[in-house]
Amino acid sequence: MAMKAPESPQVKALESGSESSPADQNIEQGNAAVLLRVDNEKGVPLKLARDGHTVLVPQPSEDPNDPLNWSWAKKHIILFILALSAFCGDFGSGAGIPCIVLQGEEWGLSPNHVNYSGNLNVLMILTRLLGIWQIQHHHGYFISIFSAYYRVFAVVIKPVVLPTLFYYALSFMWSVGINITSALLLQTPPSEGGYGFTNNGVGYMYFTPVVAITLGEIFGHYFNDFLADRFVKRHGGIFKPEARLPACYLGAFFMIPGLILLGQALQKHLLWVGIMFGWGMFVFGVMIASVAVTAFLLDCYQNGSGEVGGFINLARTLSGFTVGYFQQPWGLKDG
Repeated sequence: MAMKAPESPQVKALESGSESSPADQNIEQGNAAVLLRVDNEKGVPLKLARDGHTVLVPQPSEDPNDPLNWSWAKKHIILFILALSAFCGDFGSGAGIPCIVLQGEEWGLSPNHVNYSGNLNVLMILTRLLGIWQIQHHHGYFISIFSAYYRVFAVVIKPVVLPTLFYYALSFMWSVGINITSALLLQTPPSEGGYGFTNNGVGYMYFTPVVAITLGEIFGHYFNDFLADRFVKRHGGIFKPEARLPACYLGAFFMIPGLILLGQALQKHLLWVGIMFGWGMFVFGVMIASVAVTAFLLDCYQNGSGEVGGFINLARTLSGFTVGYFQQPWGLKDG
């Protein structure tokens, strides 16, 4: 006998998008399409941006404490705090990778086994996604546990979620894989097929993904907005999430040649500049695709943004978690 889902407003909103104000209902066009631009602000029962044409989604309330009514400074301060928190998590996961060779020598372990300790953060994300933190610390604060798990299930069975997560996981996996490979091969002596870099030299090489991530994030932000604006202007002010996806083609344009250049540079022991450019091209492409994929899923399921964000992070961390277990044995076996 099938168990009936709880009739909570949060679950209904996730499935139908019905948890909205009358103004928001004027924006929704069905099939995740929304009205984002009007040509004449007069007589339009919607709140618009300062340009008088762009529709604010979601519509701000009249409450001055509504986060949508916060000042520009307050919004960006909170955004900076959240971004810093996210940065610390990824930085803590990746900062130890350049040191795995030295740690292996000190601890008497292979670099592959040393890298296992960096994967424990995935367990923390799993506990967060499964709601263990919520169960322990917030009884009665959020929706019921059953409703929370139902929302997670309702998100993951949506048609576009799993294929999108799979694409993102495969893309991000090799970002972590390259991090591990570079630390090993760059420090390996030339007599053994490596580059013989010093510890400082390896550290300097890791500025490559830092620069690529920064450029990719900035470019991806404005390029995705450009794609969205162009789609809206061509479709009478209507926006659909699929307008985000063309950015993935541009991301692939950098990712595929970047991986090929990096692989050839390592295989044929070319100059380290080839490694740097191939690595940078790939990471730049990953960031463009990351912005597009994240925005696409959040636009598709705005009422399930928490669950969508959790699954995106889970796909990213699981793919990075697994590559450390098979990449080095694979490389040692096949060269």
